[in-house]
Amino acid sequence: AGSAMAAARRCRCCGLPAAQNECESCELPLPLCEAEEPSLYGEPLSVVVEALVLLSRSQLELAKALVLTWRTKGPVGLEQSHFEALSEITGAALGPFHPRGVLYAANEIASDWLLQGSNSHVPEGPRAWSLLYERHFVESCFDDPEALSYLGLLERTGIRGHNRELSRYPDPDRVRKHAAYARSNLSLLSQMEARDGGVPADEEVSVGVLRWILNDTIEAERFVHHTYALDQMDGAHAMLQMTLTDITPVRCLEDGWNYVARLRDFGGRFGRIAAEMRAQTALGIVPPRFVLDKVLQTVRKLKAEAEAVPCESAMLSSLKERLVAADGAAIAPPPQTLLDAAADAMRSAVAPAYAVLQDVLEETLAHVESTGGSAHDGVGALPDGQAYYTYCLRSQTSSEMPPAEVHALGEQQVAAIISEMGRVIDRLAPADANLDPALGVIANMRRLSQDPRWLYRDTEEGKGRCLQDFRDLVSLIDGAIEPMFDLRPKQPLKVQPVPKHMEEGSPAAFYMPPSLDGSRDGVFYANLGDMGAQYKYGMRTLAAHEAIPGHHFQLALQFEMEGLPYFRKTAEGFNAFVEGWALYTEKLARELSLFATEPDGSEGYDLLGHFGDELLRAARLVVDTGLHAFGWTRQRAIEYMETHTILAPSDVVTEVERYCVLPGQACSYKVGQLEILALRAQLQAELADDFDLRAFHRALLSAGAVPVALLKQVATARNCAKAA
Repeated sequence: AGSAMAAARRCRCCGLPAAQNECESCELPLPLCEAEEPSLYGEPLSVVVEALVLLSRSQLELAKALVLTWRTKGPVGLEQSHFEALSEITGAALGPFHPRGVLYAANEIASDWLLQGSNSHVPEGPRAWSLLYERHFVESCFDDPEALSYLGLLERTGIRGHNRELSRYPDPDRVRKHAAYARSNLSLLSQMEARDGGVPADEEVSVGVLRWILNDTIEAERFVHHTYALDQMDGAHAMLQMTLTDITPVRCLEDGWNYVARLRDFGGRFGRIAAEMRAQTALGIVPPRFVLDKVLQTVRKLKAEAEAVPCESAMLSSLKERLVAADGAAIAPPPQTLLDAAADAMRSAVAPAYAVLQDVLEETLAHVESTGGSAHDGVGALPDGQAYYTYCLRSQTSSEMPPAEVHALGEQQVAAIISEMGRVIDRLAPADANLDPALGVIANMRRLSQDPRWLYRDTEEGKGRCLQDFRDLVSLIDGAIEPMFDLRPKQPLKVQPVPKHMEEGSPAAFYMPPSLDGSRDGVFYANLGDMGAQYKYGMRTLAAHEAIPGHHFQLALQFEMEGLPYFRKTAEGFNAFVEGWALYTEKLARELSLFATEPDGSEGYDLLGHFGDELLRAARLVVDTGLHAFGWTRQRAIEYMETHTILAPSDVVTEVERYCVLPGQACSYKVGQLEILALRAQLQAELADDFDLRAFHRALLSAGAVPVALLKQVATARNCAKAA
């Protein structure tokens, strides 16, 4: 019986039968024991859950010991003490004895909680509130393998099986399950408040953040089919490439085989997308025609790359490069079986998966042509669309501002910024033949955008110069901000070019946060694909916004902040704070005189670049609400952007098409910035000379991202005053 069981075993990396303790195909040792059901990522569910909780408590050694015991001794080596965190959260006892052992009992408890949704234990004791946060943290990520790869937590314990799978998106059932978690946790929260006579003062912000997340999750359930299954901005057809090339780790041989397994999982992911597109079409939820056309064009291109012999996909080249890289697996030479399996997965799994998307896109386009549907550009025209947009706007801005108020705010801000720019142009025009105040701000800025002195050559030398200038600017800003900041991230920042396969469709620059375990640095990506879109007078603003002290400071510090509950470190959303902070730091750059770059020490062209970016964020308030709440067409939105921003015409089209598929998101920048500026002004007025700007920034950065309604609880007169 024993030999028959061994003969039936399969290597969990390559999937091939293996009779010995080592797989001859992929050259990896097999685990001593097969995972007992229910299993998750090749491990017992309870082991994964316990490890996640221990990691959230910064108890790495205990988590590693748990996994090592399971791997080396199997179920007989596991004791009640190995699952104390699981028992604390669920209130379920593991002992004193279970007829089938501790692991079976722990799996039963984890299953009742996470799979059956039948655990409603009210946390108690001195760590009650922390237990509630831990409960939510596990629920938010345990079944999302791509999120776990992004966080980089479980790998530290030896668990790497999540890197074999793609997340089950889109999945309406998962949305409903997480809404059920949220309703349960809101009930627990209410019971705890009633029992304790309210929320302890030191938990008010965390509870406020949690309550906002739970309510948002519940409200999202109503619109489970409203988010387009594919779009040209961040659809899975393109973004999964970044998941493989930038997020999925390749630091050992097992990672290499996990990477191959992820490639083989494309069929499941794209099959779910196709099913969701058909379900949405049946409900009358169809993207604008231009979205379908653009996505189909990209899908055909990616399908051809996967089918090519040799394969031309960046996903395959990334695996090969990282297998031998010094900061990757450093396996030289990597097993040929692995390389062959990856190439085969591209042809036999990835290419057919793209064919599935191509079919459903062509089918949807045929439906649009035959029915005359998809004539809209904003989501307000969809079934229940106005309610959906109201939800999106509230979710993205974390405020209660109605669309009409946001629209009016945008118009006011646009007028004010254009007036400021006009004054700068008036001052610069006498010495610059390219500037003519009589032409107006927008026409003058278009003239500047064609002036070779503000552009890099579209050559390898020009691109290298641009990248180095960005690096120099980041260093310059980093050395100038000491008067404003006494809190800095430990994680380094890299400045790198956008990968070539992502250049088209990417903005001029963007930021990728580090991993929680510190194995992946924060990266400021500069897009060198179109050097005509990298204006020198806009680079200081970009560097401050995306890098230092913008996104890198805020997001890296959020991950590093000791004492911050893990659910707050890893919380998604709160764009109004995240993007509002980055936009606010552009103002700080001006306060540091970083735009005073004219020969006489005055502010000039770099200030125009700064105002130009701010003008875009203000115009977004007008256009986003116009499209989704007030029935604007795509063409009307384009015309407004052409006359009220300094973007090139091609960039205007890209921006407007972005707003069409990401309702409300573009409004978060300016709303968040204005909330931060208003709070700072209020505290400065209240504290006068006692106001400490560094303390204000410390308070905001220490809290991580929060709903803007909670900002006044985060930064107060008490913690923003100068020390006595």
